[in-house]
Amino acid sequence: MQTVIQTAVLREIVPSGLTYGIDERRAISERGIPLEVRYITPIDKSLERVWEGRKNSGKNIFNKSGVWRRREALNFLGINTESYEECAANLVSLDGSEGANSGPFRLSNAAQYVGLPSGDVSFLYEGNNPSGSFKDRGTVVVATDGRRHDVKRYIVASTGNTAASMAAVIANEKVGGRYSRDVELIVIIPHGRVATEKLLQAQAYGAKIIQIDGDFDAALEMSRQLREIDPTMYPVNSYNPFRIEGQKTETFDIIEYLKQVPDWIITPGGNLGSTAAIHKALLDMREWGWIGKVPRIAVVNAANANTLELFYNREGVRWNHGDFDVRSVGEFYSELRMERASDRHRKRSTHMSAIDIHYPAEENMMKALRALEDTNGVVTSVTDAEAWEAKAVIDSNGMFMVDLASAAALAGLRRLFRAGNIERGQIVGVRLTGRDKDTGLSARYYNNPRMKHSNVPLQLPNDVEAVKNAIYVQ
Repeated sequence: MQTVIQTAVLREIVPSGLTYGIDERRAISERGIPLEVRYITPIDKSLERVWEGRKNSGKNIFNKSGVWRRREALNFLGINTESYEECAANLVSLDGSEGANSGPFRLSNAAQYVGLPSGDVSFLYEGNNPSGSFKDRGTVVVATDGRRHDVKRYIVASTGNTAASMAAVIANEKVGGRYSRDVELIVIIPHGRVATEKLLQAQAYGAKIIQIDGDFDAALEMSRQLREIDPTMYPVNSYNPFRIEGQKTETFDIIEYLKQVPDWIITPGGNLGSTAAIHKALLDMREWGWIGKVPRIAVVNAANANTLELFYNREGVRWNHGDFDVRSVGEFYSELRMERASDRHRKRSTHMSAIDIHYPAEENMMKALRALEDTNGVVTSVTDAEAWEAKAVIDSNGMFMVDLASAAALAGLRRLFRAGNIERGQIVGVRLTGRDKDTGLSARYYNNPRMKHSNVPLQLPNDVEAVKNAIYVQ
């Protein structure tokens, strides 16, 4: 294979946007327009076969990785991708495990629950990542970019999974001797709103954790304020363009597995980095001439954290091919805060903690609007009750237990199918973003006899007749 040595730049997401050098550490331009990584050198479609073949090509950890086996598609470092030595010297990996066992899978119970043939729906499950969520795809790339800048302090606002993932990456690099011991991760989390296991992961991996009053939005704002005070802090959140480069590889997985471009990709929507990442993969592939059509993106909000749905469906805001007033997002957020503050009866919490985000990063909101316009996408929202039912259906396939935010994607697919947006015969890819880490919450669901899919253990005396009757008598 001929090695692809990329030339990469940071470019505004509008047509004919301003361009910056790839070494500049910024996420937005001076005009307030988000940046993304763009590549100058087209990539030949024959690389698809190379990427697929690398999965079983020996002990090279970068070939096993669901991210780095596609390293030509995110070679912003401009390294020789065929040189193991150059890869080892520059790329950060969780020993090749990130994105390596994500499927996609066919879950017949889940397809039946929607009303679609099982062959029409494929599920990409990210819970097999080392830290248990899709975030590992992005954090290894963030760490790769950070290492070339000799970053000593990373900062992240998190509902749990991103903190766990980045903490794992840094810990692993320290153990391997590739990071110095003085590198640290600062985690800002909303107090009382992070699942115990997610918090424990960040604790166990050695992050410095700061809990503040408020929600994720307050934590994100705090992290931005701290970066203004100390610009050497490196942001891990998904407005970072390099996070998106790692996360876009999920979409390559879906297309590689299906051997075709699906008609739809369904994703939960919280801070909207995943929406941006799906679209980024499609942009790249279309620019390289690999695909002729793009799948429609469906973003599923939590009903109590449905800012994108309100902005897109209620307010009718559109990207307009980049003819967009970047101030409008902040203005809408201000109006929405006043609206929500005046509605004292509005219950704002959701158990879908990973997408319990009321004011997504403005950079991601703009990228999501662009993605929806470019793919003729749709936005919907689902209630906690809908998500719990969808989660139970996914769990019933016996493959894995997903977190509630993942289940929102299936609940959203069902809602869209019933509304007529999605039709039989269309090929659908569904993102299941991570495994269930809030097992206490799930235990309460499955042990509550009022729940539709409860499975309460029978409590019987130590008596063979009683046990036999319970087994055989309906």
